[in-house]
Amino acid sequence: MANEIRTERGTPLWSLNTFRSNVLSKLLDDLLARENEGLTQEQCARVKLALEKMIDAASGIPDGGFLRGTIWKELEKFAALYQKWNDIPGSDAKAARQRKQMLKKLRRQRHRLARRIRKNLYIISGELDLKLLGRLYDATGDLAQALPEIFKSLPKALKKYHSVMG
Repeated sequence: MANEIRTERGTPLWSLNTFRSNVLSKLLDDLLARENEGLTQEQCARVKLALEKMIDAASGIPDGGFLRGTIWKELEKFAALYQKWNDIPGSDAKAARQRKQMLKKLRRQRHRLARRIRKNLYIISGELDLKLLGRLYDATGDLAQALPEIFKSLPKALKKYHSVMG
């Protein structure tokens, strides 16, 4: 049983899977709702701060570990794509189309992260720690609390995590 991968509720892998499949998906759903007008600079700054906190949490993974290179880099790419999404000025039809295209790229980036996680569950299972994952969720929770008028779906995903993890 030493090689068993544990993914049941409350384990680090469950927490990571819930983050990538539920939390990041809800974040993107909330951005979709803002496709026509985007975010203000202040709102964008709060989202960027939350993404930076997520990246910082992922950078807490020990050097040389698989996760350090995978999650950290993938979250950095996600943050860069988000920045491009928000850098599209205006609220006209052209800007909305451009944001829609950028949102597709954000979704693809989330899928890349998910695919890497699924393919490497065994390696990842030995490197995860609930404290690190808690920091990812804390950064996301800070965002949901700071901008509740924008992030309406995100709290639902966080509630699922907290109902299990406390």
